[in-house]
Amino acid sequence: MEDGCRVLLLRPECTSVHVRGLEVECMSITMTVPRPGSSVEVLEGLEEGPGMVAFTSPRSLPYLVEDARGHGKLDELLERLSRVPLAAVGPQTAQSAKELGLEPALVPPRFDTLSLARAIGDYYREQGLDGLVLHPASAQSLPHLAEVLGSNGIGYRRVVVYEHVERPGSLERVTEALEGKGYQWIVLTSPLIARLFLEKMSKTPGLVSLAVLGPSTLGVVEALAPNARKLMAPRATLGALLGELKKQCTRGDNRDGAS
Repeated sequence: MEDGCRVLLLRPECTSVHVRGLEVECMSITMTVPRPGSSVEVLEGLEEGPGMVAFTSPRSLPYLVEDARGHGKLDELLERLSRVPLAAVGPQTAQSAKELGLEPALVPPRFDTLSLARAIGDYYREQGLDGLVLHPASAQSLPHLAEVLGSNGIGYRRVVVYEHVERPGSLERVTEALEGKGYQWIVLTSPLIARLFLEKMSKTPGLVSLAVLGPSTLGVVEALAPNARKLMAPRATLGALLGELKKQCTRGDNRDGAS
């Protein structure tokens, strides 16, 4: 394995990640907790006649389904969602809808919340829609969607479906890993993970660079660690980011690569 290709991936849940030319180890530092009653609140929001329902995570719909099933309202939820245009932030989120028989009307070419918000504004104008955007989402969802929609005169309502919380003892395990394994890249996959890592770690090793998933995560890194060496892929997907890391490792280039 070439020097500079040892990567620590920090994400909510760990699955096997294999990229030829990279040695990737995953550690989970957050866990996801569903919000009881979220499906009932979404159904109440659907009663208001929203112009669109926006999903910014592939987790939202599965949690809504489980909550609706527990309340005996699953068929009602799916039937009501089928009547409203759906927007999905990216292909994984769109797939979570398709698996339930729902077809998103809108998936932006760039898979981040800002791009989704702009695409929704364009869609509203093209289709002559009115009514607010209903957003079933994480408690940690950033305000970009509401801000951009508001600037376009579109109303917004968020329903919290789940939240991310710190996994007990996880940052201590990350500290131990950083001290002994010689990583040169740390991959931060969400704004919350970036904030937890940068605020609660006693120090970021000087030889370690930060690879960040998406512009929202980059914003946290720039605010809390403005002098850190960092990299962001043009597309906000883990595959694209690891592909950029592979290029960096192949070149042996650890310069600031944020874009």
